[in-house]
Amino acid sequence: MHLRDRLIGKKFKSFSTTEFNQLNLDFADGSGFGIYTDTVVTWKADEQRIAVSDFVEASDTFTIIFDNGSKIAISRVPISPSPEIFQFHDIDGTVVVEN
Repeated sequence: MHLRDRLIGKKFKSFSTTEFNQLNLDFADGSGFGIYTDTVVTWKADEQRIAVSDFVEASDTFTIIFDNGSKIAISRVPISPSPEIFQFHDIDGTVVVEN
């Protein structure tokens, strides 16, 4: 199963940052991302629970698109010292690491 197939329909719960500039993106079902590279968040305030509507892989970014138009664009260039771009942990125990 591709990452896009795992993400479509997941309900957004929250995002936060750590002292090490990691962005954590959590979904309502307990799955989530740890993102370790440059990330651009375009967020639209919405009272309703929003869900992932698409996941697009381009030459320079991965973009998570939500059904209210919000987007999270993840650079495909890792930032030192982390060799990883992101880790995604799904509720079934699957871990996807992009580096």
